[in-house]
Amino acid sequence: MPEQPLIPKTPEEVAEEWRASPRRIRSKAREIHAFALIGNKMRLFPKHVEALAKAFEV
Repeated sequence: MPEQPLIPKTPEEVAEEWRASPRRIRSKAREIHAFALIGNKMRLFPKHVEALAKAFEV
């Protein structure tokens, strides 16, 4: 069975799922260097979303 392609999410999509602000998601992603730039747009792949989730844990 072929692997599904990794589809990146925008910070806005992650923020909506987590009920947080996109600005906070972008800020934390930059702080921990967990993002990819495609052109000049920030994108979050699954490994980045996992890293963000760990960073937000209390």
